[in-house]
Amino acid sequence: GLIACHSFKHLGCRVIGSAGSKEKVEMLKSQGFEAFNYKEEPVIEGLKRLCPDGINVCFDNVGGETLEAMLDMLNDGGVVAVCGAISEYDTRPAERRGV
Repeated sequence: GLIACHSFKHLGCRVIGSAGSKEKVEMLKSQGFEAFNYKEEPVIEGLKRLCPDGINVCFDNVGGETLEAMLDMLNDGGVVAVCGAISEYDTRPAERRGV
């Protein structure tokens, strides 16, 4: 994820990251990215707060709730790069999210 952040930033994109601890959020911010803690606010709320006009490009290696939130926020013509779905790897098929 961090490599994707730097790659997109290098291309001139505004980069929003999510992390599961205050320390990781601060690390992202210290490197010039905007970030939120998905354990302190729902992913969809963090994205709505930081991206009120929606998302044009997203990179996801988490899947599940994170991917669903990004798809909900994706603008028409937006692009999604999916690298994995780590949040779903140990989830039984009947319990997995629809995405």
